[in-house]
Amino acid sequence: MKRWVLLLIALVVVLVFNRCDVIEKPYRETASNGGGGSSDTVAVRKVLLEDFTGHKCGNCPRAHEIAHSLSNTYGNKLVIMSIHLSSFAKLDLGNGYVTDYRTPTGQEIDGTFGPFDALGLPKGFVNRKAFDNVSPALDKDDWGAKIASIISTPPDASLKITNQYNESTRQVNIKVEGKFLKTLTGDYKLAVYITEDSCISMQKDYSKIPENVPDYVHRHVLRGAVNSTWGDEISTGGIANAGTTFTKNYSYILNSAWNAKNCHVVAFINKAGSSVTEKEVIQVEEKGIK
Repeated sequence: MKRWVLLLIALVVVLVFNRCDVIEKPYRETASNGGGGSSDTVAVRKVLLEDFTGHKCGNCPRAHEIAHSLSNTYGNKLVIMSIHLSSFAKLDLGNGYVTDYRTPTGQEIDGTFGPFDALGLPKGFVNRKAFDNVSPALDKDDWGAKIASIISTPPDASLKITNQYNESTRQVNIKVEGKFLKTLTGDYKLAVYITEDSCISMQKDYSKIPENVPDYVHRHVLRGAVNSTWGDEISTGGIANAGTTFTKNYSYILNSAWNAKNCHVVAFINKAGSSVTEKEVIQVEEKGIK
């Protein structure tokens, strides 16, 4: 009798341990939403904040502080680019403004949406959306409310970035994969930019004495466009059908003066309309080069 009891206990133990390897349906998927993109099942809307600035704009550090605070609030759901343009971004060698953050892309944006000398700095775009149906340009104090109004809405598309970087040649190979999650009207383009974080140089700051700050940390600095300012067509004919996918591959050589560890690829899908009110960004993604 005792032997039968022991055999029964052994059988129960075997069944219990085997049972631990079985997961009952329905399965629950857990997916990561880390930098670089996400699959359809976990896609979220991400928002692009373009902070138009210049190192000789003494009020611009207040806008940088707002952008930093919003980044802390929204994490990787908010992608920031600081675009140096207008007369506030010109060099002034005699006063220590020797680093030039201006780019041809910034100049094209200035020519299309500006001129920012007339609009004044700081200014910013939230997804290049014209909330007033006139211009996407917003004062810094309006950024937070506009971001909050759209960031929780379901995404129209998903994006994923894969980077391969060669240390010796400084070439980065970039693959951008996307998918339209809804059927949308209009034509769309994919733009791919390079940004660099933590660039140290002079900045005017009216809240400081002296106001010329030599070791200012410039964040999210636009360095250039990979595939032109306005990007490549990914849909034509006035409609983008739900489920449509695309893949784009690019190669780019990083400038030798840039710190590759601080550089990122920023890719975004935007409307391809002709007017400044028809260039809204519908999805954005960011991925470190290293």
